Amino acid sequence: MTSVLPKARLGVIVSSGNRTVEPYFNVFGPTNLGVYATRMRMGSGGRNKGEDIVAEVIRSAELLADAGVDVIDLQGTGIMMERGPDGEA
Repeated sequence: MTSVLPKARLGVIVSSGNRTVEPYFNVFGPTNLGVYATRMRMGSGGRNKGEDIVAEVIRSAELLADAGVDVIDLQGTGIMMERGPDGEA
């Protein structure tokens, strides 16, 4: 009998508007990898203060830890992907 439970569990924190991470992992990730995502408002374009973003990251990571994931990945590259290295500053 094949187990439906994954051998490894990846927690991913993504921007609330991100629609690509889960589909990409479902198509390109290993079949025995469980991907568990939570969303947060990153404050793209400087709308949120740095300390507010950090607090939200911690809160999101705590939620994923409750799910018993093995590792947590923060997908926070949107601004750099959109505006390039100069936009990251």
